[in-house]
Amino acid sequence: MKNIIPASEYCQLKLLNLLFFEESPIPKKEAANFVECSINTLNADIETLNTTIRMISLT
Repeated sequence: MKNIIPASEYCQLKLLNLLFFEESPIPKKEAANFVECSINTLNADIETLNTTIRMISLT
């Protein structure tokens, strides 16, 4: 899968997977380590995911 989609989208999928299965909130630093990205990239991915989810929920 990692070789099929762009790296940024792969990181977003890893983040969604982490958040879906996590039972309690986790620090951004821990999430960034899991996803293997910087805090800035993680913040950008969170913003992208939030926007995408809002768009889907409006339809």
